Amino acid sequence: MTTAGGGASRRLTHLRLAHVWQLPLMLLSLALYAGAAWLFLDARPAITLNQKLAPAREYLRNDRPDAALESLSRLAAAEKLPREGEAQVHLLMGEALEAQQKQRGDGRAERVEASLVRVIEETQIALAQGVKPTGEIHRRLGESYEGLGKPVEAVSQYRQAIAMDPPRAMRLQRKVIDLQLATSDWAPAEASLDAYLASPGISDSERAWALGEKAMLLVDRGEALEAKRLLADAQRLARDPVAQAEAKCRLGVCAFKLGSTDEAEKLLRAARSDFKGQHPLDAEAAYVLGVIRQEKNDFVAAVALFDAAIAALAEKPDAETLLLATLRRGECRVLKGDADEATIADLTRAAERASSPPALKEQALATVRKASSVLTGKGNLAAAIELLDAELALEPNPPAAYHGRLAAAYEKRADQVEQSVADAPANEQVRRQQLVRDFRTKAADAHLAHTRALVSSGDGQHAAPLWRAVDLYDRAGNRESIAAALELFVGERDADPLAADALLRLGRTYEAMGNADKAIFAYERLQQGEGYRKSPAAAKAALPLASLYLGKGPQFTAAAEKLLAALADGADAPHPDRAVADPAVPDPAVADAAVADARKLALLELARLYQRASNWRDALPRLERFIDRHGTDERCGEAVYLAAECYAHLARQIDVRVASATASVENPNPADEMARAAATKKQLLARAAGLYDRAREVFGSRPPTRDADRRYQQLSLLRRADCAYDLGNYAEAIALYERAAREADVAQSLAAHVQIANALHEMNRPDDARAANERAKSLLHQLPQAALQDGTIPMPRAYLEQWLKWSGSAGTW
Repeated sequence: MTTAGGGASRRLTHLRLAHVWQLPLMLLSLALYAGAAWLFLDARPAITLNQKLAPAREYLRNDRPDAALESLSRLAAAEKLPREGEAQVHLLMGEALEAQQKQRGDGRAERVEASLVRVIEETQIALAQGVKPTGEIHRRLGESYEGLGKPVEAVSQYRQAIAMDPPRAMRLQRKVIDLQLATSDWAPAEASLDAYLASPGISDSERAWALGEKAMLLVDRGEALEAKRLLADAQRLARDPVAQAEAKCRLGVCAFKLGSTDEAEKLLRAARSDFKGQHPLDAEAAYVLGVIRQEKNDFVAAVALFDAAIAALAEKPDAETLLLATLRRGECRVLKGDADEATIADLTRAAERASSPPALKEQALATVRKASSVLTGKGNLAAAIELLDAELALEPNPPAAYHGRLAAAYEKRADQVEQSVADAPANEQVRRQQLVRDFRTKAADAHLAHTRALVSSGDGQHAAPLWRAVDLYDRAGNRESIAAALELFVGERDADPLAADALLRLGRTYEAMGNADKAIFAYERLQQGEGYRKSPAAAKAALPLASLYLGKGPQFTAAAEKLLAALADGADAPHPDRAVADPAVPDPAVADAAVADARKLALLELARLYQRASNWRDALPRLERFIDRHGTDERCGEAVYLAAECYAHLARQIDVRVASATASVENPNPADEMARAAATKKQLLARAAGLYDRAREVFGSRPPTRDADRRYQQLSLLRRADCAYDLGNYAEAIALYERAAREADVAQSLAAHVQIANALHEMNRPDDARAANERAKSLLHQLPQAALQDGTIPMPRAYLEQWLKWSGSAGTW
């Protein structure tokens, strides 16, 4: 048993030992199996980058750029590619985007631009990541820049493409030349054409094209004869019918430049017939034919040809020929009288787009100037003004003449609307009157701009537009603008010969606005300014300044008197340093007359001032001087009457002296004094009587127009009767009083009857005196109660008191 049990135990032990040694073998087997399985699985070949890009390339070969872009986008998103792989993806994306754009066509402008920008971005990323540049890559970049309107960048890329891809050099050189010509880069374009013509292996048709393009450069440069020779060679070399038509078209343009319009017309019509409306040069041919017809005043045919040129270029809104044709068509329509709103709008839009190059801008300016001038002449002023605005948009700093034309157009427009006011309904009249004011204000604004432009250019003829602006502001009732314009002018140009006249007008404007303080300030600048004091304007400002002083109160009377005396008592000779121009009368001789008139008025005003102050002795010599020097003046009647009043008042002052004459140490013989006074009084009254008679003669020969003169005319007879009364000529006085009573109003008639009663009383004719007294009392009752006190009755208070005294004491009151 023991032997048997021990053997079993040994067998179990052997089994355990066997399992222990088998475990590593099993693990090794498993490892070998896993390795074999891995080797089996990895036995397939690796997928290369070219294989991954192959689908996209296949799509591009089959003209499926959208699918290519989708494949490339998935690849870029699915795995992280090495740098060279990313570069290839970006390069293919640029190629696919280019193909996509060409397949779709132009489409919307913003979509085209975005697509071209992406082509450039993807290609540049590819180059930055190590893609080797090629002629095709630079060609793609060049075309993208060209599509974005960046000719400089496009030419740079094309030149690199030419250097890397010589077989395509001729085609790319043509693209460079086309870009240079399109951007008016004439000198580089000519150099490129010369290089193109010198290329080895150039064909006849290619040479013909280059000769034609160079010929057009020579035409634009004014070398039409040499251009004609080149075009003849181009026509000889050209074999294709289209190329032959191109040569005809260019020969036609060349003939037009040389002045052979009939030959030009023949060649251009033949070229258009060959083009059949399917060639880019057809638009230029139609345009030149239109210009020929326009120059022959065949505006209908010209418009049709310009229409054809515009239609051919409808998809190229920035084309120079399109703008020129639009401008010319508008001009022709204006010339033949078809200037509707659409025509003006076309001209305006074309002018806005024709700001460059300089030649196109000059043509646009010439067209709108001519059209606006024609429209102004035809009375279509609204359209003319619209074109003048378009001209300003083309040339923001126009010459001075522009402002003059604009001002004239607005003036005529204002007059035009003003003439239509009377025929309009009442509510419409208000609107049109406001339009008239607005147009005149705008005309004045333009005249002021004209003035500034003339001053800036050193032209001394700036007076006329300045005063015209002031006049138009005045007619528009826009005194604030007058003041602002004149303040600015004087502030900026106080030494200008016009500054004194501007200050004078400024003072008058403030006076009219009721701003006395500002008016005084302007006038005082004339009186006190070193460069103004001796000017005619200063002389003319003295009188209104004195009036303003008097209006401010008695405290300014002395200043007014001094001012008037300086002007009135000064020399009448013209000022040697007078201003060049006067706002109303620019002629120097007339300016002198205006100064003389100011002195004359100051003389009369100074006399009035003295007379209002009862200063008869100072008033009288000024009045007599006025009468002697200005006997034909319309105010002479007033001066004669006032002089007579001075003599009469001086005579009455003698009555006071006579009444107070008494014996004294200084006056031992009062009787002699009284006799002399009586004689002097008689002389004074005689002078007064003569002047009252003369005043009536003056007023009789020139019927008065002012209320004051009409009153002087009436009073002169009454005052003449007073002189007869004071001289003791009672019979003569009564006759004159009776005549005055018949010709005058109630107050004057009352005064006359009072004096008749007084005269009859002095003549000791009581019954007649009482009868006259009754008539006087009847007239007195027709006057207000205060008439006896407020000076309503035109008679000296002494006469009235005398009448009241004797009539009361006689019991006749």
